[in-house]
Amino acid sequence: MDELQFFNNYTTIYQKFIRKLLVLINRRPILEEGSVRKVRTICELCFYYCGIDVYLKDGDVIRVSGVKENPSNRGEVCMKAKALPEIHHSPGRLRHPLIHEADGWRRASWDEALDMIASKLRELKGEREERKVAIFQGVGVGHHLVKWFMMRFADLYGTPNFSSVSSISYLSRAIGHILTYGDVSAPRFEETNCMVLWGSDPYATLYPRWGSRVLEAKRRGAKLIIIDPGPNHFADRADLLLQPLPGTDLALALGFINVIITKGLHDEGFVDRWTIGFEELKERVAVYTPEFVEKMTTVPKEKIEEAARMYATLKPSSILQGAGIELQLDGVQTSRALAILHAITGNLDVKGGNMLGVRLPMLMLRFTDRVNGEPLGGSEFPFFYEIERSAHMRNMIDAMAEGKPYPVKVLILAGGNPMVTWPDTRKVRRALANLELFVVIDVFMTETAKLAHIVLPAADFLERPAIGDYGHYIAPPYVAIGKEVVPPLEEAKPDIMIFAELARKLGMSEYFPWKDLREAIRAVIGPSGIKLEEVDRQGGGIYYSEKRFKGYEDVGFKTPSGKIELYSKRLEEAGQDPIPRYGRKIALDGRYPLLLITGLKRQGYVSSQFRNIPALRSLEQEPLLYVNPQTAQRYDIKDGDLVILRTVNAEREIKVKLSRYIHPNAVGVVSGWSGINELTDWNDYDPISGFPNLRAITCNIDKKQ
Repeated sequence: MDELQFFNNYTTIYQKFIRKLLVLINRRPILEEGSVRKVRTICELCFYYCGIDVYLKDGDVIRVSGVKENPSNRGEVCMKAKALPEIHHSPGRLRHPLIHEADGWRRASWDEALDMIASKLRELKGEREERKVAIFQGVGVGHHLVKWFMMRFADLYGTPNFSSVSSISYLSRAIGHILTYGDVSAPRFEETNCMVLWGSDPYATLYPRWGSRVLEAKRRGAKLIIIDPGPNHFADRADLLLQPLPGTDLALALGFINVIITKGLHDEGFVDRWTIGFEELKERVAVYTPEFVEKMTTVPKEKIEEAARMYATLKPSSILQGAGIELQLDGVQTSRALAILHAITGNLDVKGGNMLGVRLPMLMLRFTDRVNGEPLGGSEFPFFYEIERSAHMRNMIDAMAEGKPYPVKVLILAGGNPMVTWPDTRKVRRALANLELFVVIDVFMTETAKLAHIVLPAADFLERPAIGDYGHYIAPPYVAIGKEVVPPLEEAKPDIMIFAELARKLGMSEYFPWKDLREAIRAVIGPSGIKLEEVDRQGGGIYYSEKRFKGYEDVGFKTPSGKIELYSKRLEEAGQDPIPRYGRKIALDGRYPLLLITGLKRQGYVSSQFRNIPALRSLEQEPLLYVNPQTAQRYDIKDGDLVILRTVNAEREIKVKLSRYIHPNAVGVVSGWSGINELTDWNDYDPISGFPNLRAITCNIDKKQ
């Protein structure tokens, strides 16, 4: 089976046709070469900042190609980027400020819309009620750069309640890694001998270059272990495929640690020199024998032993951790267990292992001394707050919906779609309806934007400069600058400039002194010593330092002890278990005998985005429920049947898609479809991160009669 066929295992013939069509469109010859212009920039359809060349003809984006020099994608582009001309020129783009009135939407001027917002903010500030204003940044904006300026605006206004998508993505992993060794790590497959895809399908998720790295490593002989209860595009390529019952990843990780320690496969020299708490860890995992873990996870004990041995002995080994690990009841402790695996096997910060990240020195934009009060959720989730320095979305929803501990009256939402992506859709709707002023800044009219009082049109990433620091996500110390490829569409404005203009109306103009975004970026990267002109001369990107492995040998780890903390006193002091423990047994009964995974992935989508783009919508026309054929036989259902999917919270009708790659005791749906989160809620959540359980929800299905 060739790679193209392999990647299309889970697509229909029509989907294959659309994918090939996108490739052909982007490979078509450029006619009338003199009228075509090429602009190099970075892609922000997700947060990996792939380098792209954008081809323009008569001002229109006609195609996109990858930049080989960019370490993120090395010349590759995903199907989202190939569809960029259609995304950018979509007739659904927002073009003007809109105000919602009794008889519908009315076009407004920027001054009118911003004056309305500023008036309400001044009213609350005059009452010393700045905390009742919340500002939220979603995944659909320019990520770090926009986020920093939004935080600056929130601080200067005085509200502690800036929040972001970090309340439901990535921070759980970061907490687990940082509590263990003081930083976040990323795998390095280029030199690895053993790859572990733990809850991750690199081809289907945001960043396809990881998929190519897997294939390249396999071609040179590296082993591949996949741990995933759901469909995975690399399942047929795996040397070992482990499918644990959803929600039992922590038990499985502790089983790995048990095998590694009891068989003497750990790196004794590294453990003695650089860790604390090994004896306590050894005692804790003694009970997690392969036989015991098999009962909890359904993974055969022989596979547990073999996978643990492969990871520990085929060094260097590395683990790519997926988002599904975070969205479980013990997501932080599972991330801790994986970080412990990196450490005790000596696979941390070495070539081919899990590398510690680096960061470009940048200007600090915060003014936390101007904030009035503590952020919502800051005291309940102190480790989240310590890293993110912001409010938690979970608590913000409570404040909007229930007025606890106080009501939030204003929400300014940039690049988010909570009516689709946040748990418990009914509660979200109630929360948004309670707001006295709800403002949405977006590129498209989303389901959430339809409920707003004011909608402001945002420029897309081709219409503004940007900055991408790669050190944090994929480890190489590289920074790239994105260019304004084309002017903003009609009256659309970059998110940062919208907040800057609102700041000026509130008398805060001295804190947003930059005449344009490029000047602001110049100021932000000033502390690094890098000049924009230098980056331009280097083709849009530049390495700002050399990656040095085993940097801890000079400075230790960024933990209180300076070592890797297998036993975390900080967790103990916070009332949490200092060593990961799997103390929860998933209760499947006759009423809810299955587990629902709401986070299966399709490469063409990022969260709820791009389903309005015809070429990408064709990948999956409607939400589908992935069901194992064994399960389907028990329920007397077949491919294409309609079933009622039911949880304790709600039920909905959905079409069945059979897949032998999903666990027989689980069903799954691709994330980002409208209505799916009616089935979920915030009542089950990780007590350390506050992240909801979205990957192991008890459920049942009934064939629709």
